[in-house]
Amino acid sequence: MTTDILVVGIGGQGVMTAAEAIARAALDAGLDATKTEVTGMSQRGGVVCSQIRIGECIEAAEVRPGRVRLVIAFEAAEGLRWSHYLAPDGRLLLDSWRAVP
Repeated sequence: MTTDILVVGIGGQGVMTAAEAIARAALDAGLDATKTEVTGMSQRGGVVCSQIRIGECIEAAEVRPGRVRLVIAFEAAEGLRWSHYLAPDGRLLLDSWRAVP
């Protein structure tokens, strides 16, 4: 079984650091883990998304919309932007803070 996790937010919030910590914890637990980043404009205020796959044997790094078990959103609008990635039984952990441009 594979667990897909998406960590999203804006540049400067620690999205990639959080994803790295999750992936390393999985590796330390003896699981296989992959991590990819979609940074786009990752400067402060730009969209940042990190995809993590954890399981016994991970063959592909990219997660698919509708299959993510957990979305961790450090910013409210980014949580909404990526919510279509959630599986029907997935969970969204959302910080209600909103970045105002």
